[in-house]
Amino acid sequence: METSTGFDGEPPFCAAGCGFYGVREHRGLCSKCYAAFLRDQAAKSAAEAAKGRPSNSASGAAVSLDDSAAALGEPTRDTPTPTMIKKKNRCAACDKRVGLLGFECCCGNVFCGAHRYPEEHGCDVDFRTAARRRLSEENPLCKADKMEFRI
Repeated sequence: METSTGFDGEPPFCAAGCGFYGVREHRGLCSKCYAAFLRDQAAKSAAEAAKGRPSNSASGAAVSLDDSAAALGEPTRDTPTPTMIKKKNRCAACDKRVGLLGFECCCGNVFCGAHRYPEEHGCDVDFRTAARRRLSEENPLCKADKMEFRI
Protein backbone atom coordinates (compact mmCIF):
# COMPACT_ATOMS: atom_id res chain seq x y z
CA MET A 1 0.00 0.00 0.00
CA GLU A 2 1.46 3.33 -1.03
CA THR A 3 1.03 6.49 1.01
CA SER A 4 0.97 9.98 -0.46
CA THR A 5 3.68 11.68 1.61
CA GLY A 6 5.09 13.55 -1.36
CA PHE A 7 8.53 12.02 -0.82
CA ASP A 8 10.05 10.86 -4.11
CA GLY A 9 13.19 9.24 -2.74
CA GLU A 10 16.26 11.35 -2.14
CA PRO A 11 15.61 15.04 -1.29
CA PRO A 12 17.02 17.61 -3.73
CA PHE A 13 20.16 19.59 -3.01
CA CYS A 14 20.01 23.28 -2.11
CA ALA A 15 19.31 25.56 -5.08
CA ALA A 16 22.05 27.95 -3.91
CA GLY A 17 24.65 25.22 -4.40
CA CYS A 18 25.92 25.02 -0.83
CA GLY A 19 25.82 21.19 -0.74
CA PHE A 20 23.08 20.70 1.85
CA TYR A 21 19.63 19.33 1.11
CA GLY A 22 16.91 21.75 0.13
CA VAL A 23 13.26 21.92 1.15
CA ARG A 24 10.43 22.49 -1.31
CA GLU A 25 8.60 24.86 1.04
CA HIS A 26 11.74 27.03 1.22
CA ARG A 27 12.06 27.44 -2.56
CA GLY A 28 14.48 24.53 -2.78
CA LEU A 29 16.94 26.16 -0.35
CA CYS A 30 18.43 24.74 2.84
CA SER A 31 17.63 26.38 6.17
CA LYS A 32 20.71 28.64 6.26
CA CYS A 33 20.36 29.81 2.67
CA TYR A 34 16.63 30.39 3.15
CA ALA A 35 17.30 32.52 6.25
CA ALA A 36 19.84 34.57 4.27
CA PHE A 37 17.32 34.86 1.42
CA LEU A 38 14.67 36.20 3.82
CA ARG A 39 17.17 38.69 5.28
CA ASP A 40 18.02 39.92 1.78
CA GLN A 41 14.34 40.26 0.90
CA ALA A 42 13.69 42.23 4.10
CA ALA A 43 16.64 44.51 3.35
CA LYS A 44 15.40 45.09 -0.21
CA SER A 45 11.88 45.90 0.95
CA ALA A 46 13.25 48.26 3.61
CA ALA A 47 15.37 49.99 0.97
CA GLU A 48 12.34 50.35 -1.32
CA ALA A 49 10.27 51.73 1.55
CA ALA A 50 13.02 54.23 2.33
CA LYS A 51 13.00 55.45 -1.28
CA GLY A 52 9.30 56.13 -1.05
CA ARG A 53 8.10 53.37 -3.32
CA PRO A 54 5.78 50.85 -1.70
CA SER A 55 7.17 47.32 -1.79
CA ASN A 56 5.14 44.85 -3.80
CA SER A 57 4.92 41.47 -2.11
CA ALA A 58 4.02 39.79 -5.41
CA SER A 59 7.27 40.98 -7.01
CA GLY A 60 9.21 39.64 -4.02
CA ALA A 61 7.55 36.26 -4.46
CA ALA A 62 8.32 36.21 -8.18
CA VAL A 63 12.10 36.28 -7.68
CA SER A 64 13.61 33.34 -9.53
CA LEU A 65 15.86 30.80 -7.88
CA ASP A 66 18.76 31.81 -10.09
CA ASP A 67 18.62 35.38 -8.74
CA SER A 68 18.44 34.14 -5.17
CA ALA A 69 21.33 31.74 -5.74
CA ALA A 70 23.44 34.58 -7.16
CA ALA A 71 22.55 36.77 -4.20
CA LEU A 72 23.42 34.01 -1.76
CA GLY A 73 26.76 33.20 -3.36
CA GLU A 74 28.77 35.10 -0.74
CA PRO A 75 28.21 34.48 2.97
CA THR A 76 26.87 37.59 4.67
CA ARG A 77 27.73 36.72 8.25
CA ASP A 78 31.52 37.10 7.77
CA THR A 79 31.27 40.80 7.04
CA PRO A 80 31.42 42.90 10.21
CA THR A 81 28.40 45.02 10.96
CA PRO A 82 28.42 48.28 12.91
CA THR A 83 25.99 46.80 15.46
CA MET A 84 28.53 44.20 16.61
CA ILE A 85 30.08 45.27 19.90
CA LYS A 86 33.52 44.04 20.83
CA LYS A 87 33.75 42.72 24.38
CA LYS A 88 36.25 44.52 26.54
CA ASN A 89 39.21 42.46 27.68
CA ARG A 90 40.59 44.83 30.33
CA CYS A 91 39.62 45.36 33.96
CA ALA A 92 37.61 48.54 34.44
CA ALA A 93 39.30 49.24 37.79
CA CYS A 94 43.01 48.59 37.16
CA ASP A 95 43.15 48.29 33.33
CA LYS A 96 44.78 44.86 33.59
CA ARG A 97 44.19 42.41 30.74
CA VAL A 98 41.70 39.76 31.81
CA GLY A 99 41.67 37.47 28.76
CA LEU A 100 39.06 34.71 28.97
CA LEU A 101 38.64 34.94 32.74
CA GLY A 102 37.05 38.37 32.89
CA PHE A 103 34.23 38.65 35.43
CA GLU A 104 31.26 40.67 34.21
CA CYS A 105 29.47 42.58 36.96
CA CYS A 106 25.82 43.70 37.15
CA CYS A 107 27.00 47.24 36.49
CA GLY A 108 28.07 46.12 32.99
CA ASN A 109 31.84 46.32 33.38
CA VAL A 110 34.46 43.56 33.15
CA PHE A 111 36.87 43.05 36.05
CA CYS A 112 39.92 40.98 36.91
CA GLY A 113 40.04 38.43 39.73
CA ALA A 114 41.09 41.02 42.31
CA HIS A 115 38.23 43.42 41.49
CA ARG A 116 35.46 40.94 40.71
CA TYR A 117 33.49 41.54 43.91
CA PRO A 118 31.22 44.61 44.08
CA GLU A 119 32.88 45.97 47.22
CA GLU A 120 36.33 45.75 45.59
CA HIS A 121 35.52 47.93 42.58
CA GLY A 122 32.98 50.29 44.15
CA CYS A 123 29.94 49.00 42.28
CA ASP A 124 27.05 51.46 42.18
CA VAL A 125 24.32 48.80 41.78
CA ASP A 126 22.02 48.64 44.82
CA PHE A 127 21.88 44.88 45.39
CA ARG A 128 19.89 45.15 48.63
CA THR A 129 16.96 47.00 47.08
CA ALA A 130 16.96 44.74 44.03
CA ALA A 131 16.95 41.61 46.22
CA ARG A 132 14.14 42.94 48.42
CA ARG A 133 12.06 43.79 45.36
CA ARG A 134 12.64 40.35 43.87
CA LEU A 135 11.72 38.63 47.15
CA SER A 136 8.53 40.65 47.49
CA GLU A 137 7.51 39.71 43.95
CA GLU A 138 8.34 36.02 44.34
CA ASN A 139 6.89 35.61 47.84
CA PRO A 140 3.52 37.35 48.11
CA LEU A 141 2.08 38.00 51.55
CA CYS A 142 -0.02 35.06 52.76
CA LYS A 143 -2.48 35.95 55.51
CA ALA A 144 -4.64 33.32 57.11
CA ASP A 145 -8.19 34.07 58.12
CA LYS A 146 -8.22 34.94 61.84
CA MET A 147 -11.71 33.68 62.39
CA GLU A 148 -11.50 29.97 61.90
CA PHE A 149 -15.20 29.10 61.98
CA ARG A 150 -16.92 31.84 60.02
CA ILE A 151 -20.58 31.50 59.17
